[in-house]
Amino acid sequence: MFDKEKLIEDLTESVLPSQDVNILTDAIRELLKIREWTPCSEDQPKKTDKYLITAEFQDENRPIRFVSVELYIMGDGWIGYDETGIGRKVIAWMPCPKPYRKE
Repeated sequence: MFDKEKLIEDLTESVLPSQDVNILTDAIRELLKIREWTPCSEDQPKKTDKYLITAEFQDENRPIRFVSVELYIMGDGWIGYDETGIGRKVIAWMPCPKPYRKE
């Protein structure tokens, strides 16, 4: 994993004109957000699609968290792909990565 803040700092100290650096660092910040978890308490997806989710359910003694892929339908919410959706609460989400492709 790389250090996002170090990358931005390195770009800021580069030889590019300051306006270009600001535009570039803003674009990089937005791109890096794509692969970060978004808490459901802060935002929901803006379109119907499959997403990586972190969900939680209560076991006898403690909460259990797991990662899964689920469908989010605008107006309906999260739709689980298997029986584990019963009693679970989606607490965070992020876009799914693109599938692996051999070059």
